[in-house]
Amino acid sequence: FEGFVRDKYTILPETRERMLATEVTATWIYSFESLSSIPSKPLQFTERYLDVKKVLVDTFFGPPKEGVYSPSVQRTLYQMAEAILARFPDVSSIQLKMPNIHFLPVNLSTKDNLIVKFEDDVYLPTDEPHGSIEASLSRIRSKI
Repeated sequence: FEGFVRDKYTILPETRERMLATEVTATWIYSFESLSSIPSKPLQFTERYLDVKKVLVDTFFGPPKEGVYSPSVQRTLYQMAEAILARFPDVSSIQLKMPNIHFLPVNLSTKDNLIVKFEDDVYLPTDEPHGSIEASLSRIRSKI
């Protein structure tokens, strides 16, 4: 929402006050060297899924009372992937897809054409084109 690369197609102004709305799709790859190195513990992968999901959610939202500021969907996506690689050494790479879904603040007018400004608490979802934001992060493992 701020500090991004601008070009002739950029139409949105920079702002610190824009709603971050997205949906998250995450896939990851484990770094098991062989079949025998795969854990045999029952529900191992179900537990790991829930653990990964918790880290993604906690990183996205931040602490419950304060939240976390994000300058862009791209930055949040990177922080989420980085947190997974830092927390789970058996995950060798993660891919995240987080489309930037737009909700715009609404200004309402009265019959007298006076603008009624809601303090950015009324938003309208748009069907205009939005960014398809994706990234993959991988750890580099030394063979030495």
